Amino acid sequence: MSKPPWYREAIARHGAELAADGDRHVRAVADVIAVIGEHPEFLEDLVGRDLGRWVREHESSGDLFQASLFPLIPVTMQVAPARFVKTAAMTAADLDKAQRMLMSRTQNAIDGADRERAEFAGFYEQVRPLLKGDLTVSEVLTQLAAEKAA
Repeated sequence: MSKPPWYREAIARHGAELAADGDRHVRAVADVIAVIGEHPEFLEDLVGRDLGRWVREHESSGDLFQASLFPLIPVTMQVAPARFVKTAAMTAADLDKAQRMLMSRTQNAIDGADRERAEFAGFYEQVRPLLKGDLTVSEVLTQLAAEKAA
């Protein structure tokens, strides 16, 4: 679900205040909730999507063979953005579309995880050896920045 600009702005504004003053957490959350309250259409959309997701994840296919032969295959599958089809009612074209959606989504997740893992590995390899005694990551980063600048 794409977040509306007013919501992103409220999160950024209150998030920045929270980052500057960590004791503001409860107030920041209350302030964002107040902003959301001014936009009931956002809540309607959010609840509608969550209810739809819950139904897709929990409904019965009505097809005992699917449930017994492929218990991990969901009752509905995504065949296009925001379009789901009951698995038992799929045509060959629907199943092909579902495969493309699943492969794209899972490959994107794999690629993202690989990037995150590689970035963390580089960070860890440079920072961990320098963390001696009571030093913090911030202190080590200051040291690395100074070395790089020199």
